[in-house]
Amino acid sequence: MSDFAGILQQFAKQSLRGDPMIDMHAMSYRFDVQVGNVPLGTWNKCDGLQMDFQYAQYVSGMNPEERTHLAPPIWNYPTRIKYKEITLTRPCTTSGMFSTAAWLHQISSVPTPTMGSIMMYDAGGVMPVYTWQLLYVQPSTWSGPSMDIDTGKIATETLTLVHQGWIL
Repeated sequence: MSDFAGILQQFAKQSLRGDPMIDMHAMSYRFDVQVGNVPLGTWNKCDGLQMDFQYAQYVSGMNPEERTHLAPPIWNYPTRIKYKEITLTRPCTTSGMFSTAAWLHQISSVPTPTMGSIMMYDAGGVMPVYTWQLLYVQPSTWSGPSMDIDTGKIATETLTLVHQGWIL
């Protein structure tokens, strides 16, 4: 048996025993989302939690012999941080779609950016792993299920949120 096969076999044995060092990296997470005082329920996919740091470059005009690690020829000054839109996806459920529809109705009649949160739970759905406190959340796009019974796919809804960052 090759060394690689032995490692895989050992990994499988430990995984079946519930070794916490292995299981903690193979968990599936769920996300609870709330915007303002409206809970939007549980989502099973969350994309876009990303920060892009923007920089402006300043080229130093100093004498090349005077350059050191303390005075490099090019300085990068941070200017701003850009945040991606957050896209949430989940299977369509009665309670989930009603909560999303209620918030979309509320925000369409009085469009006010508000605070929100995304709380990630462990595989058991009991222990919170991390919470992102979102600043000035608004909906960008909502899409419901495709109405085609021939595909045999689970009906999903997708909600895209714009925001101005989060509190770490």
